[in-house]
Amino acid sequence: MPDKGWSEQEWRTLVANEVVRSFQLFYKIAYGVLEDADAAEDACQQALVKVLPRRRELRCDDSLRSWMAKVVLNESLAMRRRRRAEKLMLEDQTIPHRSTPNTADQELREAVKDAVESLPEHLRLIVSLRQLDGLSGAVVAEILGCSEAHVCRQFHVAMASLRVALREFKSERQSSKKVG
Repeated sequence: MPDKGWSEQEWRTLVANEVVRSFQLFYKIAYGVLEDADAAEDACQQALVKVLPRRRELRCDDSLRSWMAKVVLNESLAMRRRRRAEKLMLEDQTIPHRSTPNTADQELREAVKDAVESLPEHLRLIVSLRQLDGLSGAVVAEILGCSEAHVCRQFHVAMASLRVALREFKSERQSSKKVG
């Protein structure tokens, strides 16, 4: 990375050029986390607003693209947390709690969701970027600032953990059918 002594205009030009070059990647990251087109665009815009005044935080060993991708990712995760909190508050205020019978598909969906949510955040992120967003290990490694081999190992650890959790679910379900 060049010297960090950019003028304000040079910095803005550098960031603008990177946004033009990498917007699809930034959008894909945000959409993968938020699963909403408008929210993904908002996250990208908010990330850009946060990047512009923070040029001194860019380390010389970071590429501008990966640093901006991390800012987009962090902004998207923060937006998702805020949206979930708002949704929970609204549900608690407006919808009375009721229990509905679960079908086998609903139970399986819930088991998968629980298994994914039980993963540590860094593993959930790798699974999301690789499986849901279809990003390559190299791109995920660049975003996370680690080696591609590390991403591959962590992805396999996450998938093994999910397989174990789903096997346990299947075995519990089969044993409850025999008892019931």
